[in-house]
Amino acid sequence: MFFVSDQILDSLIQEDFPLGDLTVDTLGIGKQSAVMTCKSRNHGIICCTEEASRIINRLGGQVSFFLPSGTLVEPGTVILETSGSAATLHAAWKMIANLIEYYSGVASRTHQMVKILQEMNSQSVIGATRKIIPGTKTLVCKAVVSGGGTIHRTGLSETFLLFKQHSVFFKDSAAIANALCEARKKAVEKKIIVEINNEEDLSTYLSYPVDGLQFDKFTPSELTRIIANIRTTRPELIMIAAGGITVNNIREYALCGANLIVTSSMYHGPTFDLGISIHP
Repeated sequence: MFFVSDQILDSLIQEDFPLGDLTVDTLGIGKQSAVMTCKSRNHGIICCTEEASRIINRLGGQVSFFLPSGTLVEPGTVILETSGSAATLHAAWKMIANLIEYYSGVASRTHQMVKILQEMNSQSVIGATRKIIPGTKTLVCKAVVSGGGTIHRTGLSETFLLFKQHSVFFKDSAAIANALCEARKKAVEKKIIVEINNEEDLSTYLSYPVDGLQFDKFTPSELTRIIANIRTTRPELIMIAAGGITVNNIREYALCGANLIVTSSMYHGPTFDLGISIHP
């Protein structure tokens, strides 16, 4: 379950509906009773119907039905039905459409990649990066999980991941190894992961006291060979594939031996198309 605060929903309302609805108010139709139905126009995973329902309720409408996030739907499936005044439903209309369409798009692209891995009997898991549109973290994380993925890093506070941007502050590899030993003592519950950018540094990184390696922008063939070699001597290490992996090439990475395939590609692409009708 994801906790989405009223503050997040209220900010969406305030953003789109700050001073009333000029069209509805001018036409004088706001007090008439109305119903609204949302239908899927795509095959995919829906998301954020719960938040859409809460927005409708906060505006004074009543939701009679909605399908929960994570539901796989076909074109023509009714995903939400609501009633209320014409003013309420017109105020909610585009707001909930944007919410459901964008995050269902993320969930559906995540699901597509997860399904490819399952079809290929891959043991890898999809992990979504924190390279998101600022301000969307809670909802985008919900979308990824609704699509069957996991969150690679929710933020800086809960994971230890050493990048080259950290390593440059140490005089040599021995100093880095000492720092990692100290980090292990301080963060006793956490995994120590380091990112590798080229094969030449692999032996150095393997000498570090680490729990896993993240390989950035390696080809599928390179990863398959490297991971197989490492497994012969360090089978306990977590192996992470990252950098440039999308739904278009994930089949090539599916059997490389990585425990986790990290990507941000689910955040980018078409929205999930809805058909929404409002009538008396």
